[in-house]
Amino acid sequence: MKTKITAILFGLVCVFTFSSIAFAQTGTVEILKYNFDAKYPLYLRDGSKFGFENIDQAMDRAYTAGKPVVLFVHGRGSEPNKSLDKATFVEGGAVRKIEDQYKATVVLFSWDSQAFLFDRTKPLSKMKESADSFALVMMGMNRYFEKHPLLKRPTLIGHSMGSIVLETYVKKYGWFPQATAPVFSKVFFTSPDSDNINHWVWLHEIGRLEKVYLTINKSDGILRNSNNDRDNGAKPLGYRPVLPYSENITYLELTDVAGGAHEVFNKDNMMSQVNYCQIFDRIFHGTDPLITPATTTATSIANYFKVKSLVNKKDICFTNTN
Repeated sequence: MKTKITAILFGLVCVFTFSSIAFAQTGTVEILKYNFDAKYPLYLRDGSKFGFENIDQAMDRAYTAGKPVVLFVHGRGSEPNKSLDKATFVEGGAVRKIEDQYKATVVLFSWDSQAFLFDRTKPLSKMKESADSFALVMMGMNRYFEKHPLLKRPTLIGHSMGSIVLETYVKKYGWFPQATAPVFSKVFFTSPDSDNINHWVWLHEIGRLEKVYLTINKSDGILRNSNNDRDNGAKPLGYRPVLPYSENITYLELTDVAGGAHEVFNKDNMMSQVNYCQIFDRIFHGTDPLITPATTTATSIANYFKVKSLVNKKDICFTNTN
């Protein structure tokens, strides 16, 4: 039995290795080249990396294009390569997709998220350091916007386990207690992997200042299997939310329109669903989505909405991309 299992595993390794070489040779997938480095928390699409002392330079570069700016906190994987590369075996290329599909500029916040398949243990062990790094970045960004008060603030995206980085940050530092106005144009949690139990506590703190949106997809196959290292029967927040909910944020359920998608921000996964696409488009551009009876179904929870199905692959939300 052990011999058989070993053979299967060896075969899978060979397949992945061969595929990587083949893709690299054809130019379909770039060879891995961006390894995590704690000294460089910020990256731009071209692979430019910026240390804590160069945050101003990163933001200057981001705003030069004159497009909406997105600060993207990635999930687990071989980062920052996964988000910067053209593709990986399980999605990837988030920076390219967001910039091309939403006509935005992405500043990638990179944390030590290395993991094997569905393992959460290793990236969870890095959360304290990741939250500390995020705190330093935010100090630098706050100083930057104090010098440039007329610039529109970025939209903050916490994707998958990236939500836990922000959760850890809030629990340790609070959400900018000295601030009296929003720090970001919008805060958006996509497919959040944080525990569902007592999630309202830290989200309520963010929602004290920010307009916060959070996606739910009860068909998300990645979150369905993201269960190790959870206490007290907790499940991923983006897969199975539980009461009590935060009154300070807006929950958007995508189950009926997103299929099994985990990378829910990717327009290629939206199956030509117009309401779904338009909500994301507006949030990524730092504006409020149109949550109306025409686009969403209200529920017994005042701030929990289910996105309605409306299919049109020719809608401008899908055609107006690079």
